[in-house]
Amino acid sequence: MAEQPQSVSVVPCPCCKGELYRTTRIDAQGPWALGKDSPRIQSDERGPFMVCPHCHKRVILISDRTAAGAGLRLCDVQPCVSA
Repeated sequence: MAEQPQSVSVVPCPCCKGELYRTTRIDAQGPWALGKDSPRIQSDERGPFMVCPHCHKRVILISDRTAAGAGLRLCDVQPCVSA
């Protein structure tokens, strides 16, 4: 029997390692999308970000057309400053 593909992926906060958001997919071949319990994506003059629900740090997002959901992913360098 073949192993079932993963339909939920948890993305940890780069600052506190708590769950930042989840991505889900409806079927095995479908695209990944942000889970409905994910923090909202915000944007200001410094660009897009999320606020971690655990440590309340600003988590920087960068544009990535291959990323799930809004076409954003976590920036590789995070200063972990308060939002």
